[in-house]
Amino acid sequence: GACTMDGSINNFPGSNASPGVTTYYYQVQACNAYGCSSFSDTVDMIVSIGPLVRVPSDHPTIQAANTAASSGDVIYVSSGTYSGEINLKDGVSLIGTGPDDVTIEAGSEEWVAIKPGNNSTIQGLKITNAKSNLIRCENKTSVTVKNNLFVCESDASGYKPTGIALINCSMTVENNTIVSPDTGGSATGIFTDTDVNNLVVMNTIIDGVFAQGIIAQGGIAISSYNDINLAESYLGREWMGIISKGTGDITQDPQFVNPSAGDYHLQAGSPCINTGNPDPNYSDVDGSRNDMGAYGGPGS
Repeated sequence: GACTMDGSINNFPGSNASPGVTTYYYQVQACNAYGCSSFSDTVDMIVSIGPLVRVPSDHPTIQAANTAASSGDVIYVSSGTYSGEINLKDGVSLIGTGPDDVTIEAGSEEWVAIKPGNNSTIQGLKITNAKSNLIRCENKTSVTVKNNLFVCESDASGYKPTGIALINCSMTVENNTIVSPDTGGSATGIFTDTDVNNLVVMNTIIDGVFAQGIIAQGGIAISSYNDINLAESYLGREWMGIISKGTGDITQDPQFVNPSAGDYHLQAGSPCINTGNPDPNYSDVDGSRNDMGAYGGPGS
């Protein structure tokens, strides 16, 4: 016979990945005369106001997609490993399906992995394998870097890249994980030079063998709700220059699940769970308080 089904939907706050893209999160529950099911796993739906330039379905490489893109476009990258330096056009954003799915490996001969343009968002990527900087922002404004995993490892020549470098740049760094898992080389989690930079760092984890956690030397630099956990020989160098430890900042072991195997999710007892910015605008996709790191916040 006919069956009438009712139900409900949990709609979590959307994540504004860029001016042209919003991700909505849902859980679905089905009900009939005998009761209701539990809510489903959270699913997401991407709504784009501007065009999506997809990799690899529209273009085989990110560089080819960037050549084809115009200001306001989003290069949306599906699962895979992509190589070579990426120099984004102004107004073009680069968004992956998540740091467990999309890896940017600049290559052993490249000094920089990604250079953003003005008004660029870089999100949902694992970024690794460059000699100098994994992201280098130079003479740009309104750049957002969120929900990325930066792995700063030494190469065969002893070069270890800085996670993020700013030279006369305005940038918001939100819900990223920046790690240095090996003992070779010397680098910094986030660096700004003496130009007029504007840096906001929030809900981010910096962990491992870094000579400095964040060093800011010019302009304005604000830190809040971050965890900077440096190797013992570098303790006391978590915040340097004009930036200082701010509201909600901690210096504790983030307790990754299995960093030796490249798993930088947080264990259940991590001090970074539910300790990010308590403002509901930064809540995790399940509505709970923000978790620090690449897998927390509304854009995870």
